[in-house]
Amino acid sequence: MNMSMDSIQLVPFSSVNLQDSFFDSLRDSYPGFDAWFERKAQAHHKAYVSFDRNHVIGFLYIKDENDIDNTITPHLTRPRLKIGTFKVDFNHHSALGKRLLAIALRNFVRGHYEYMYVTLFNVSSTQGLQNLLRQYGFVYQAEKGQEQVWFKRTMRKFVNPYASYPYIFLNRGYNRYLPIYPEYHQRMFATRLATEKNVPIADVIPINSIEKIYLSGMPIVQHYRMGDHLVIYRTKDKYSPAYFTSVVTGVCTIVDVKNLSDFSSFAEFLSFIKNRSVFTDTELEDFWNSKKYPYLIVMVENVPFTTPYPTREKLLETGLLTDCRVQDQSLSDEQFRSLLSLGGINEGFIID
Repeated sequence: MNMSMDSIQLVPFSSVNLQDSFFDSLRDSYPGFDAWFERKAQAHHKAYVSFDRNHVIGFLYIKDENDIDNTITPHLTRPRLKIGTFKVDFNHHSALGKRLLAIALRNFVRGHYEYMYVTLFNVSSTQGLQNLLRQYGFVYQAEKGQEQVWFKRTMRKFVNPYASYPYIFLNRGYNRYLPIYPEYHQRMFATRLATEKNVPIADVIPINSIEKIYLSGMPIVQHYRMGDHLVIYRTKDKYSPAYFTSVVTGVCTIVDVKNLSDFSSFAEFLSFIKNRSVFTDTELEDFWNSKKYPYLIVMVENVPFTTPYPTREKLLETGLLTDCRVQDQSLSDEQFRSLLSLGGINEGFIID
């Protein structure tokens, strides 16, 4: 299993080996790809790239556009975000593909664009990408020569946690805290605390994915519903008081809640949770046998908070937390909005 400090990096085109075999299919599909790549390198453009032993395994290039594009039918106008290049081997790195898409979607919202789009050929090698785009709210609506053009537009109505991603819809369910121990938090989220930065992460676990599954023993979880919001509350570390080291680090939206009793066997349970959970197979087998954590929370990570993360001290001072157990507390929409502001969340993510 490949381990890295962060499997996705924003790097200059010039630092990427264009002769890597990863780009062969792009060269085959797009005549002039190498010349285009070299122009981007000379113009000091950057892309999000994932490496495995110095070989490229994922590549995302996004750019903003304002001009009229009459090479697409119907023609494109108005400010928009284009996914210029997006390639991942979805047979082996589907979680990585989801995180790259999350990066594009969050840039789309932060930039306050009206829509974003991507072009692709309708061939067998793009089926994984098409499925992912469809799941996350993109729609095939235009053509550019032999290519399909898929769009995602600014959303104003909740559809489901995937299609509505990464927007946070207020007036939709409950807003609660989800406490997570540090050892699991560092495996689960790509944006991690400074105290967690020296812990290697595997590029195949949910740190690379939009979707997360967490097992919990809290009875209140059985009352969670799709569309509820969870504020991720990382509990204190081993060395300092919770007052200073317990922090909130981001927001997730619940997709589903299941119980271990919903599965007829460990094999069925493992098949459902595999590569979407922060837990190792050994831990999962132990949880299955002990039934210590019977509740499965399926959620999508909408957006991480900016640093410095709000601490327990700050939450108590602002009235967004009391001394009661964290998991038993809920936030009104007004309090939730205040917490999002405290966490540095761009207003574009929030839909009333």
